[in-house]
Amino acid sequence: MLKDSALAVLQVAKIAKKYNYNMKDCHGFNVLIENNKPKFIDLGSFHENSEGVTGWEPYREFLRFYYYPLCMWRDGFEYTSKLSIFSANLTPHTEHYIYKYRYLKNLNNNFLEKSIKARFSFSDIACKSSDMIYSKTRGKNFIFRNVIRYLKYFIDSSKITLSQNLDWLEKDVQKINRKEINSQWKNYHSKISKKKSRFEYIIKYVNEYCYDARTAIDVAGNQGLFSLKILKESSIEKVICQDLDEQAIDLGYKAHRNSNEYISYVNYNFIAPIVKTTHPLPSERFKSDVVFALALLHHLILSQGFSLDDILGELDKYSNKYVCIEFMPKGLWVHEDGDKVNVPSWYNLDWFREKFLRYFYILKEEQIAENYVVFLGEKKGSQ
Repeated sequence: MLKDSALAVLQVAKIAKKYNYNMKDCHGFNVLIENNKPKFIDLGSFHENSEGVTGWEPYREFLRFYYYPLCMWRDGFEYTSKLSIFSANLTPHTEHYIYKYRYLKNLNNNFLEKSIKARFSFSDIACKSSDMIYSKTRGKNFIFRNVIRYLKYFIDSSKITLSQNLDWLEKDVQKINRKEINSQWKNYHSKISKKKSRFEYIIKYVNEYCYDARTAIDVAGNQGLFSLKILKESSIEKVICQDLDEQAIDLGYKAHRNSNEYISYVNYNFIAPIVKTTHPLPSERFKSDVVFALALLHHLILSQGFSLDDILGELDKYSNKYVCIEFMPKGLWVHEDGDKVNVPSWYNLDWFREKFLRYFYILKEEQIAENYVVFLGEKKGSQ
């Protein structure tokens, strides 16, 4: 998604340049992913080019928001890459160069910063108007003034910087491919046969009890197997597939980015999201008529130690009206364990039902497979 967004921004920049317009900024918060297609939505970013400006003004910001994180993703540093985007200041140029060329860490930091500043000086000159260059050099030494003016002429006529040649920059981005990593849940949805019968039951109940629902979010939806199924076989018209596993989300996104299915993929930690204080919470942005949390709670409760009240409270925030939650009475049990079940005494169906009823009315409770009990509920106060 980040790569597609970067390419979309460059396409927009090239169109703007064709009509003699430039941009004030290009960061990812100006890009909206709708139906798996990136769209640049900040029309206020565009302004008419000044005389002599041949460079793309937000070039440095593009590197810090898109190019540097993509380079880290390519090398398998997914966690660090994601955090760099959420940083208010983004990745500094110096840190990227030290990351890319490890020997640079041995240089004096002031010298390194000045060297990198010099590296960007050509791009900076390309982004300045002729009038600005003349005004800044007025009153300077005759030789210095003419060197800068000649340098401006040379840069503008040769177009040697990436800030001027967006086609080159676009080719660089296109060549970036993320490193394949075998994450824990990447191939969870590859075994469709074991899940298909459960999904059929759930869709049947949704059609029966949630017939007025039009939007849904599939929490921990992996690649979106269930998301697509509910989209095709129910009254749901739009689905958000959320998951913490970047590999799974990326596989789903790539598989359906050229389809007409109205499914959106989002990657973040549902129970502990990273959010800027000035931005709305995910539960506000992705609030939907139905919230699905299938085969999830036992991991959050038994493996990660979250309380059921916290989880149900969070699911409640995402819901306009309905929730559909699977409870696993045997916990992390699998068929190979046979009769061996290892869960705390308090972790049982009665305990879950009592907690569930604090937040939702029960529309349907049914065991749909071994170790799978589905609870379909209506949000209290939604009527």
